[in-house]
Amino acid sequence: MYYKVLLIILFMEYMRPDKSLPLIGAMKVNVLLPLFLFVASFLSDAPDKLSNSQILKTSPAKWLFFFLFLTVLSVFSAEMTTWAYARFEQVLGYIFLFWIIAKEANTLNRLKGMFAILAFVHIGLLILNPDVITHPETRSYIKNVSFLGDGNDFALSVLITFSLILFLIQDARHKWMRYLFIFSLVALILTLIGSQSRGATLSFACVLIYQWWRSRRKGVGIAVIGTMVAVVVLYAPPQYFERVESIAAYETDGSAQGRIWAWKAGARMAVEYPLTGVGAGHFPWAHAGHFKPKEFEGRNYPMKTAHSIYFLALGELGFPGLLFILAVIFGNLWKYDRLIKKLGEYPDDADAIRVRRLLVAINSALLGYGAAGAFLSALYYPHIFILMGIFVASGHIINREFPEISLRLELQKEGRIRGNQELQV
Repeated sequence: MYYKVLLIILFMEYMRPDKSLPLIGAMKVNVLLPLFLFVASFLSDAPDKLSNSQILKTSPAKWLFFFLFLTVLSVFSAEMTTWAYARFEQVLGYIFLFWIIAKEANTLNRLKGMFAILAFVHIGLLILNPDVITHPETRSYIKNVSFLGDGNDFALSVLITFSLILFLIQDARHKWMRYLFIFSLVALILTLIGSQSRGATLSFACVLIYQWWRSRRKGVGIAVIGTMVAVVVLYAPPQYFERVESIAAYETDGSAQGRIWAWKAGARMAVEYPLTGVGAGHFPWAHAGHFKPKEFEGRNYPMKTAHSIYFLALGELGFPGLLFILAVIFGNLWKYDRLIKKLGEYPDDADAIRVRRLLVAINSALLGYGAAGAFLSALYYPHIFILMGIFVASGHIINREFPEISLRLELQKEGRIRGNQELQV
């Protein structure tokens, strides 16, 4: 029951029916449903689920609560308390979502169901906004969606989902399911092109390279990547290639210069307020004021955000904020990549191959977020909370459903197996 409600919450978070149906918005369903499910899940104590104390002991939970603490600190230190409090509420709500995923996605089939619902909502948004694919020569925007409206933001979300669908294709038990997911994957690739997002293009290349690097069949990987490149070349309009080529000419590109000014402003904010930053939600206001570019001294400068999760965390939350985002992304990438390399030592074990594919998919999704997030202000979006929930849930699933693999991943340096320890992620 709780798991089904989790899927409904994910659907509503991405599709945002409250934007089109006033009654749903008036009933605060997007707020109350996650809250009620969190309370119910928190109070449940099923033996096949992680306990609350087990979740709290995981590295992702500790870092996310550290992030929450930084937003609480902003409420007291920032100049505009209401802005900081709004960010605190946002982070707290997404931590509830993280907790629900970590506890309720307790089987591999349930985790795959989550991946499938994420694929479904993105395809659904494309059906509601077909211009993204049918008119790739024009940058289109997603209607009635809070954090996915901009083409760059939608491309980031698509990039994360892309890696998860790859696992669904690899792990599909029926041909019709595999074909359905392949169709979804192609649609998402076309979406990345239609968004004309330069950051997503670079990040997509990073994800493909990582997938190929960790692939056991390098030749097949090259063939798949070659097919994807062919799709891009055949489908992409001239405007797409013009935007991609403009990456090299960032000195003369207004959008790129705006990002560089914002990044410099974020660094200056952290230098002046190293422990607290200017406050959660305050970057645009501070950037337009005291931290505007020198070229605009004595003139008005528009309120602009950081266009980077790293510089947004640095500017709004100081060096502790930058530490949080670096630890959550690169710390977990490093941990899981170590597990992936260990599993590569068992090329003939079907379970090891299956678990390895899962870990590569999750790591690729996090890599996509970390790479594309370098160019987007996606720090307070649900992506990192959902990914951290998937990280914690996957560790529990490996322990329960693949106990022999779990033991192999806990090998000590001298080669002996630790018998009574759970895999920690």
